[in-house]
Amino acid sequence: MIAFAALGSVAACPNADDLSDLPLLEKLRASGQYFVVKRLEPEIRYALQDADAYRAPHVVVGRVVLEDGRGKPEHVLAQMPVLPGGYFAGAVESRQKPVSFRLAGYEPGELALDAFPDCRLIDAGDVVMKPLSPADVAGVRGAVQLADHADPASARVELSIEIDGEGNHPSHGIAARAYWPDPVIAPVSAGGQFTETGLSPTYYRIRITAEGYVEHHQGVTLQRGQQLDVGTITLPRPAIVQFTTVLSPDGYFEKPSHLDWLMGNRPIVDTIAVVTTANPSIDTWW
Repeated sequence: MIAFAALGSVAACPNADDLSDLPLLEKLRASGQYFVVKRLEPEIRYALQDADAYRAPHVVVGRVVLEDGRGKPEHVLAQMPVLPGGYFAGAVESRQKPVSFRLAGYEPGELALDAFPDCRLIDAGDVVMKPLSPADVAGVRGAVQLADHADPASARVELSIEIDGEGNHPSHGIAARAYWPDPVIAPVSAGGQFTETGLSPTYYRIRITAEGYVEHHQGVTLQRGQQLDVGTITLPRPAIVQFTTVLSPDGYFEKPSHLDWLMGNRPIVDTIAVVTTANPSIDTWW
């Protein structure tokens, strides 16, 4: 894992009201990249509004750069959206916590904010992500089995890179975004085996699906150079639950028996009788 550091010092905090002296925007204007400015500036203002809504003290802005020039920076997963060209802006909860960046095949990166001045707007400059060396690449292997011995090659195995932990967004999640990085698809053989390499040593979510079967979800943390074997995963057929509606002329429950049912004092079977009126409403349940 790489810790990104501040590449320089800022003499004064940028103006968060009109963004007139934000170094990143100044650099883009000076190079004539007005289209990028037009797209990035609203993202910065939205991030400032997001920070205000959560009473967060900071917004970080910058650009993700892939060192080898391959791939698309907007495919990088972070707690904020990454725009084409790698530009980003997002609210952060604390300068004492890093901002994470993830992309399959690249070193997981952590941007340390405590090295920057204590400003409302933190201009992080370029965040350079380095490709993994062959010795550090991770992978996953396993097998899929369908409950009734159907052809397992019809299954689909997806591996989605995720940010582990609560991150540094004030919601302790990830900001809303229009685009999510596509998952890595691991081919499934006729015998149900799958193998995928070229993954980063970080947290992944495995999702296995097959039409007519219950999905399987599993989180794994990959280590450097590891080929993790997740074993054989069986997808069951979905259970069928029949809901029977019983109409009541007065629309009321006998509360003791209903509470007994809620507390589990009566056996639960696969047919559930729900007493409703002709105009069903759960208001009569309580």
